[in-house]
Amino acid sequence: MLASKTIIQGTSDKEFSPNAPVTRAEFTAMLVRALGLTGPQANPNRSFTDVNSGAWYASAVATAVENGLIEGFADGEFRPNEQITRQQMSVLLVRGLKLAGAETPAGNPSAMLAGFEDRSQIGAWAEEAAAIAVESGLMKGRGNGSFAPEASSTRAEAATVLARMLRMAGLINS
Repeated sequence: MLASKTIIQGTSDKEFSPNAPVTRAEFTAMLVRALGLTGPQANPNRSFTDVNSGAWYASAVATAVENGLIEGFADGEFRPNEQITRQQMSVLLVRGLKLAGAETPAGNPSAMLAGFEDRSQIGAWAEEAAAIAVESGLMKGRGNGSFAPEASSTRAEAATVLARMLRMAGLINS
């Protein structure tokens, strides 16, 4: 379904590579396509020190910045080729949900994440988003009772959470 909407593309003409890790640039591009965002309109030259304007993901990154989906790091970098972590993914997903106008659960993040043994490892900057992602059903923990905030995600996981986000936002059915 996501491939037919050109949200997620294969790693080649014949392979999806579901177990391959997802980079920050790849997930950002997938999220921008999933939300149907175009741009950038205002400040199109806004860039990170490590995003070349000719890179395949440059337009998606600029669009994501313009729409408040990403901010990058304090040093001015986006780090496009780093694998996206689960806590980073949760922040982007929740921002995407809110941008799409979807309702998100409210509550105490600590209570919402109480079932995860590694909840103290979730960064303060991502705690609320991780809690919302879990409480809303966007993301689930790993099988060992952990959220695994620093773990990277696979292409299959990215496809799954994007489909859930689109359903929650009412942008696709079933």
